[in-house]
Amino acid sequence: MSVAGVEAGFVESVDRASGKVVARIAATDPADLPACFERARMAQRSWAANSVRERCVFLRCLGRVVFERRAEILDAITGETGKPRAEATFAEILLVLDTIEFVAKRAPGWLRPVRVPHHNFVMKAKSALNMVSGHRRR
Repeated sequence: MSVAGVEAGFVESVDRASGKVVARIAATDPADLPACFERARMAQRSWAANSVRERCVFLRCLGRVVFERRAEILDAITGETGKPRAEATFAEILLVLDTIEFVAKRAPGWLRPVRVPHHNFVMKAKSALNMVSGHRRR
């Protein structure tokens, strides 16, 4: 039985222009979700173990791969969304490349440890660093 592109454990990706099935993707069994979440947690710990500079190198490498495989990516985007190729280039590929470079350039400043002053007289001899990502000084 097929309901909205789902059939016997598969999800179908359909070309919106022609109605042709572009790909059939195996659906994840709900019983497998805890293991998926655990793999995601392990991947996050691995990612967090890299320095910010290493992560930026990885992001720029990702950008090179996206650029090198842009034709293949555009084929998938236009096939699945029906977007014209020019629109997909500007709205998807160029936006992703620009975002990767924006984040890779600014992440070292955004994620650097920041000295936090103590406002309590007794604590003036102590020091503290804010190591929480996303902390920005104004």
